[in-house]
Amino acid sequence: MGKAGSATIPEPATLSEYIKLICEESLLSEPGEKYHYSNLGFILLYRIIENIAEKPYSEVMDSLIFQPAGMSQTVDLHTETPPPAWVAGYKKDDESQSVVLGDMRFSQRFRSGDWTSSAADLHKFLAFVEGEAGLYENDTLRHGGARSGYRSYVFHSKKSKHKVIFLSNYANVPFLKLADDLAKILDG
Repeated sequence: MGKAGSATIPEPATLSEYIKLICEESLLSEPGEKYHYSNLGFILLYRIIENIAEKPYSEVMDSLIFQPAGMSQTVDLHTETPPPAWVAGYKKDDESQSVVLGDMRFSQRFRSGDWTSSAADLHKFLAFVEGEAGLYENDTLRHGGARSGYRSYVFHSKKSKHKVIFLSNYANVPFLKLADDLAKILDG
């Protein structure tokens, strides 16, 4: 089962089931008023891509991005076994404040990304998308990823030409603050 918004959804769900689920959710603000990350939005995009391409999303990603970029160490986490060289992830338990093992189930999440990659492959990805319209804001590309026990963050500044990749198997690393501080140092 995956949790999306306040609703719990079974896997796999069809595009029409996701659309129905999205329509049942209430808006957090008026459209265009403010930004809020939405896993449901990415689930919907994922299903639309599959419907248009008439093949699994993982095949679309592989043929359009991973192969052309030369990314050989990027793996879809919707498999039954962990990818090669996978390390255990840790997080701080909210109640006990102790460090505990993160969720290691690979195929149990709803589909809204969930790829794992190496630093080398993420560097290849940044080179592959460099200059693509719509990916950069104020000449900077930033994107983070997370799952229980893991964090990742990529940063590319066109101004300073720096590319930074953070990968961690500890969920409570303050990547956004680190990235902001690093950007200030690199971009002056």
